[in-house]
Amino acid sequence: MKNKYNLPRTIPSEVKREVRRRCGFGCVVCGSAIYDYEHFNPEFNEAKKHNPDGIALLCPTDHARKRKKLLSREKYLNAISNPKALEQRKAYAEWEVSNFAPTIVIGQKIFTGGTSILSIDGELLLGFDEPEKDGAPPRLNFRFFDKNQNEVFSIIENEISVFSDAFDIETTTNIWTVRSKLYKVDLIIELNPPNSIVIKQLHFHYKKWELLAKDEKFELKYDGDANLMLSGPVIVHGPCLFNLKGEGGVEMKDMHLQGLGGLEEKSNKPIMFKWPLFFYVDAEDDTPFEEVELLVIRNYNLFPIFTSEEEAKQLGSELIPSRFKLRSLGSKGFTRMLEVVAIPRGITKGILNPNLSSSHYMFSPIDLIKFVEDNSRVIHRNDPCPCESGLRYKECHGKL
Repeated sequence: MKNKYNLPRTIPSEVKREVRRRCGFGCVVCGSAIYDYEHFNPEFNEAKKHNPDGIALLCPTDHARKRKKLLSREKYLNAISNPKALEQRKAYAEWEVSNFAPTIVIGQKIFTGGTSILSIDGELLLGFDEPEKDGAPPRLNFRFFDKNQNEVFSIIENEISVFSDAFDIETTTNIWTVRSKLYKVDLIIELNPPNSIVIKQLHFHYKKWELLAKDEKFELKYDGDANLMLSGPVIVHGPCLFNLKGEGGVEMKDMHLQGLGGLEEKSNKPIMFKWPLFFYVDAEDDTPFEEVELLVIRNYNLFPIFTSEEEAKQLGSELIPSRFKLRSLGSKGFTRMLEVVAIPRGITKGILNPNLSSSHYMFSPIDLIKFVEDNSRVIHRNDPCPCESGLRYKECHGKL
């Protein structure tokens, strides 16, 4: 969309950065950390360029009040001159957490069932407090410190705070990105209540400790020296996890670490399933392939496949977004879906009948590319089944 001077709505990133810093990373009126960019001098329709001095941050509520003339121009301009977030030294946001399941993903590490994921000298920095009363959600706490040990982002008892001392903090819907320099990202956190908190990137400093996490990397340092590393995908269970202590001590209490298992032994035996198979998909019967969205296990990009409706429904509705529906396909349709939808989008590993509610479940990925190759050749109904069962194909994997 462009205005009458052919100026696009898209604001350059360097202009947005300057606006965010000037406004204290929050709505100028109320201080909310959830905001829109609003042209005020001049209004967007009259703007010939994106001038950072003529743009302010407004939360959706105050933005609507301004459009409906329920927010006076005098109050609005006064708020721009005296941003609420700068006045209170932080922006804030309430977070809905009803029926929240306490799971935190950091890089490729999944932490489940923990009340404390990270504490230093007994001070909780990442984890959960008990609910205030029965039936209430757990209280998430996360205090993030930059390289200068300034607290620039926090979630205290489910309330998000963004501090104006930060170099730059950007939010888009449910994702917050914290930078310590122009191109130095220290934190990317995605909030997905009620299912998970996903920390995609983390470089955390507190006292003499550093925690670096991104993709497979998960490394603890003390006073600049490597202290603890967890490599590869890992599932961590336990009521109390890492407690870091002075002089570099690490206490790992009541923990169970579990690797992401794989198919270590290579086999020439074809990968085959018995039909029908079930899976979750966001699509209608007439949805074109290019618009089909498949449900994958977050962070691992694993496509869950089920041999029955009963197995599929064990995941529970709290783990499946409402737009995804359970579908079933036979051999040709399923193979075609993998060829056209899954594999081109980088979904190359599947998992059969996952039970994500189990605290000791190990993933055994299936190579979907090999599956397509093995099942794309013509197998006649009366041929021996390639799985070497000794049965004819129609009596084994070709049986519907």
